[in-house]
Amino acid sequence: MDAHTYLLAGLLSRHFALGRIVRFRSVTRGRQATCYEVFTAEEREFLVHLYPPAFPADALERMAKAVNAIDAERFSVVPFQSANDGHYVVAGPQHSRMMVGLNPVGTYLLPDQYTDHDLSQLGLRLAWLHRLLFEQLGSPLEDSLSRQLLAVSPEAQTKWALADAPTLLAELEDSLEATPAPAWAHGDLQPAAVLVDDDHQLRTVVDFALLTPADPLEDLVDVALHWCMAGDSLNGDRARSVFEAYRSLRSIDPERWGGAMDRYLARRLVAAAFATRPLPRNLSLLINQRSGLAKCLVEFSD
Repeated sequence: MDAHTYLLAGLLSRHFALGRIVRFRSVTRGRQATCYEVFTAEEREFLVHLYPPAFPADALERMAKAVNAIDAERFSVVPFQSANDGHYVVAGPQHSRMMVGLNPVGTYLLPDQYTDHDLSQLGLRLAWLHRLLFEQLGSPLEDSLSRQLLAVSPEAQTKWALADAPTLLAELEDSLEATPAPAWAHGDLQPAAVLVDDDHQLRTVVDFALLTPADPLEDLVDVALHWCMAGDSLNGDRARSVFEAYRSLRSIDPERWGGAMDRYLARRLVAAAFATRPLPRNLSLLINQRSGLAKCLVEFSD
């Protein structure tokens, strides 16, 4: 081990009863953290996330609570040696914050590899996820998206490469004021965040670093854009597979789609301005056709 991993191994041994660590491997998992796979002599695999000091501590605690509830097996088998065993986030090297859990087993599929059955399973899992997040985290105490949007400097706005950013910002600010966040959303739903087993059965959803107060429909906007697009149009059959399954467990208010689309766009612009997430490839489609897309989403979820 080099000096960094040796220090990390010492911290892990101090806070967690993982067993004898025999190997570290750096992996890419999410955008907000440096990640390592940790292998023990007992043939168990753990995933270590190191978050920078600037990452909000309350967001980390919230994320740990959500992940613990979503996949209890990932954390419950890791007995804590510290007295503060109600948390899964501890101090890491160089003032970072460290979260540890069993390495989730599975792989991800490309969007075009999803069958209608797979999309239905995705809809069911999302409905379950949104209900669980609300049960565990309750109603958001604060929705800071509007304030974050206002805080984007003119210099940062140049990252968007938009011809008329002030007009768009004014439209989004009015929409955000009228549609406060009612609950929570994953915030970064993409194919790599949905793990499946060898039989294409969905195992779990990962990468909750952008878990945020939101309208849960924002996650369904992500699903529509990542899994259900055919060029610049929404594939109705694929969208129905997701939304009908979702609605079997959780209702969808059609009147919320327009606000959810605006919130989704505002969140992506803020993330790009502060370099936490790149702009979506279909940004111009979102901006120019968001009302049309919202109408399509209403149709396919009705």
